[in-house]
Amino acid sequence: MTHSEFIQQNYLVCDGQLYHKEWRQGVPKRLLDKPIGSYCGNLKKYKIAGIWGKNVLIHRAIWIALKGPIPEGHQIHHKDGNPVNNDINNLECLSTKAHADKHKKH
Repeated sequence: MTHSEFIQQNYLVCDGQLYHKEWRQGVPKRLLDKPIGSYCGNLKKYKIAGIWGKNVLIHRAIWIALKGPIPEGHQIHHKDGNPVNNDINNLECLSTKAHADKHKKH
């Protein structure tokens, strides 16, 4: 099973938040109705979560859960520039260059 397959099988998305789909070993039952992820480290404006032994940015996990794997050399971009708005309609998959171009200061 790939990391993307694990996310698609074990998580669901509602209102731009990522949730555990169902209880499984290692997931406290009290967390099932709470969105996963927290703000931490140098990425204070982005939520991150430990998923299957890897730290994953929540907006990337949401993309994977709803759209499938992110192609190599691509980034997930917040269209409105708000890193807290993880609604799938606000996310787009861009090449690393196209993503960098969107973030260049004019």
